[in-house]
Amino acid sequence: MSGTVFMSLASLFFIIIIMISYFSKERSNSSETKIFTKLLIISFCSLLSELYIVILPKNMDFFPFVFALKLLILPPKRCIM
Repeated sequence: MSGTVFMSLASLFFIIIIMISYFSKERSNSSETKIFTKLLIISFCSLLSELYIVILPKNMDFFPFVFALKLLILPPKRCIM
């Protein structure tokens, strides 16, 4: 495993800590909190797909691998802001 995988695992650990602390507290319903919530969820999903693409596949023709790769590369359809 390269150093990139260890950095991704460390960032996954920190995102999980941030998500636990953010979602366990009561927060106001402003546009900033909505944007930050979406950013947290997008960061968590993209990090999981990155780790999935790097660690799991042994075969490049494996369908979930190809789907996750396309999901990571595709840009979002609409902007958050």
